[in-house]
Amino acid sequence: NNNNNSHNSSNTNSVKTADFCSADKSRGKRPSNVPSATGPPLGTRSNPLLTKCNAAIDAAARQGDVAMAKELFLKLEEAGGQPEAMTYNLVLRACAKAGDSQTAHQWFQRMESRGLRPTLCTYNTLLDACAKADKVEDCEEILAKMHSQKVEANVISYATAIYARARRGDVEKAEAWLDEMTKAGVEPDAISFNSLIHAHSVRGNVDGAERWLEEMRKRKLETSVASYTAVVDACAKSGTVERAERWIESMLAENVRPNVVTFSAMIDACAKAGNVARAEYWLGRMIAE
Repeated sequence: NNNNNSHNSSNTNSVKTADFCSADKSRGKRPSNVPSATGPPLGTRSNPLLTKCNAAIDAAARQGDVAMAKELFLKLEEAGGQPEAMTYNLVLRACAKAGDSQTAHQWFQRMESRGLRPTLCTYNTLLDACAKADKVEDCEEILAKMHSQKVEANVISYATAIYARARRGDVEKAEAWLDEMTKAGVEPDAISFNSLIHAHSVRGNVDGAERWLEEMRKRKLETSVASYTAVVDACAKSGTVERAERWIESMLAENVRPNVVTFSAMIDACAKAGNVARAEYWLGRMIAE
């Protein structure tokens, strides 16, 4: 069940939401990894103008081209088209891709002012924009608003809140969101746990990082190179070479291949401990890969 794909340590805890919109009706279950275009229809046959504009905005959103997404939206209105909730969601997606939370908020408010009710997709995309912009408090305000509007948060909503706190190394609040998630009856996914491992890694807390990785294993969730690399990085920060080496051997036993980031963390652990011989050994292993 292991994933051998490599991930950069900078996005070890990244919330990889393949399709926020396909989760509109899901609660407690993560949508399958499908491209965003296979989510809800981008329009209907009876409204070809809307269909074409939504498709064009979707293409801009995939590139994080906020200016183009906005321009296409306005052209739709100028042509007499009536944007639907999905149209606004696509503009928000462009903002999220670009990490532009300010513009995302503006379009969210515009959507509400036009009498359109934000969907779970809308909220999750706005959460993503805020998390990427490191607007942690905004994320938590959005979740509070979802509750007040009786929009049930799903695994993506909570995982994004956990990620926002975790990337700052705010272990206590990240774990508090996991508690909220389970109390709401939403099953945490691998991304949620990877974020918690990363939070402890940021602090150099090896025990905490190991605890959450073991919890992933206990729940039979998919562990990836990102999961193990975060633990190795925690070991590097604390200079515990033998512990870091054990985790790399554990990775290999689970058929998860270390990447350059994993090896770099391992070499860093050796350097901090002043163990030149082991640093050279792991440098050689990295080159041989």
